[in-house]
This record gives sequence, structure tokens and C-alpha cells, in this order.
Amino acid sequence: MQDLSKPKTKPTQAATALTSGSSEFDRAVRATPHGMFFWSGTSADPGATCGGCQHFKTEHQNSIRGCCGKVRTRKNGATFDRRTPACKYFEITEREEARRAGATPEALHRRDPMDLRKYAGSSFVGLDDVRGGPIREEVVDAVDGEFEKLNLIFESGRRFSVNKTNTTTLIRLFGRNSENVIGQTIEFYLGEVTVNSKPQDSVLIRAVAPAKSPAARPAAPAPSPRRADPISSGHQRVEPPPHESIPDSGSDDDIPF
Repeated sequence: MQDLSKPKTKPTQAATALTSGSSEFDRAVRATPHGMFFWSGTSADPGATCGGCQHFKTEHQNSIRGCCGKVRTRKNGATFDRRTPACKYFEITEREEARRAGATPEALHRRDPMDLRKYAGSSFVGLDDVRGGPIREEVVDAVDGEFEKLNLIFESGRRFSVNKTNTTTLIRLFGRNSENVIGQTIEFYLGEVTVNSKPQDSVLIRAVAPAKSPAARPAAPAPSPRRADPISSGHQRVEPPPHESIPDSGSDDDIPF
């Protein structure tokens, strides 16, 4: 949960000095290639290699070299051999489990259905997308992005980097809680903002319908009609039954006396 109204600050990074304390540590340092997230050979799974880990990223499943997905950089981290003994963050893939269970090469190479949206994840909504007219997207997540900006992730797999002007619009439409944005459908249109006292084309956002909110509580039942006054109505007064015989109305409220 994020407060969209609060400015973000960059965390400070403390310097860390590594010292050699044992021959085992020296061995781990020598065995760990540049680009790994943690020391090689520290996995609790005997025989685990980086190639069988969910965090290892390659262009093709049979590529010898790849990079560690736990290393967060603007670009992919340094590549190293997939046969490198895995670190303590090893998480086995389904393919590796099948290989250990004795699956045939044909079964290992069989392709599983893929969700194509993940291949559109790096595509950001930009000016060219709205020059022909407004477009609409449904928000499925809100995450931290680069340059201290919020990124909206959409059902289509695309993203949008939210500038200060659009952040103000989000707060006005949905409040300061970023979770309120999830599930909303927003429209992108071509507008203008002022930069250095000059107008500049920009992608702006607006809601296409009233903001979705939790389901409204059911209305309270209408009060029961009051008993007629026996004097004003001219009818004989009918005494109510004893309290013990009044049917249970299902309400937990106390009856005032």
C-alpha cells in the first residue's frame, strides 16, 4: 500500500566490506561468478545448479549462459554459466523437477501454454498511442518505477509511468491509497502541461466512470408502523402479548423499556 501524496526518497546504501574468515569462505568467493546474487554452492539442495532455478533467465531454455533474475539492474545483469552450483536462494523449476524424475527429452522440450501479456510488460503508454484518440486500460497493479515515479500495470500487460500531474489526478479521483486505483478503468488522452513556462504535449488520464468502491451496505429496514392510539382511533385497545411470547425478530439490538 502506498500513499501517493508523499514524495519518495531514495534509500541510502551502506558500504559493506567482505573479509576472508576461512578457507571455505575463500572457496565460495572463487566459485561465485560475477552476476550471481549470492555465494555459489550455498543451496540446501544437493546438486542444484543455476540453470534449474526459477530466477535464472536465458533467451532460450537450452542456452548455456544466462543471468540471475534476483539481481535488479536497469538492464540484465552479467551472464554466467547455467551449470554453476546454485546459491541459497535456489527455487527449482518444474522443468528441473521433471528432469530429475526421469522425464524424456521429448517431454522436456514440449512447450507449455504461455501468457503473451508478459512479453508486452516493457511497453509503456506514450504520446503516439493517444494521438489518434483516447485509449482505455484497466489497472491491475501499482508499483514503484524508475526515476521515483509510480508505474501502473494494466490488464493488457502494458504500463504507464505516472508524472506529478497525473499523480495529482489519481489522488483526486481515487484517494491517496494506491490500492484504490487497482481495478479502476482509466482513459488516456492527449493534453498539455506547462514545462519551463512553455506548453508541452503530454499523456493525461481521467476516469471513464464513477470510481468503483466496496459494495454499499444494505439499507436499514423501514420502521414498523406505530400502533393506533385507542382514544383517537375509536378502536378498543389491544394489549400486546407478554414479552416472552414476542417472536424473535433476528435482531441483536436491545429492546428499550
